[in-house]
Amino acid sequence: KKTVAWIRHWGTSKHGVQLSETAARRLLELSEDEAGLIDSHLAKLALYVEGDQEFGPEAVTQLVGGWKLENAFEMIDAAADGDAAG
Repeated sequence: KKTVAWIRHWGTSKHGVQLSETAARRLLELSEDEAGLIDSHLAKLALYVEGDQEFGPEAVTQLVGGWKLENAFEMIDAAADGDAAG
């Protein structure tokens, strides 16, 4: 819980990024508890800030971790099609 609060504080104070609590939890998951990755992901989100918007978990997934999910689904689709080289 303290890490999530820190992410929200760090995001706002250092990057101008406002995250909901669930978005901060999602960012923590995508960052695999790595402080450097958390900071990098917050910097990436800062590129998308418009006004006083608060990012939710869906936006975090799409902007920070969406490529991981896409790659996973591509691998599953390839395996289902019998393409082991995927």
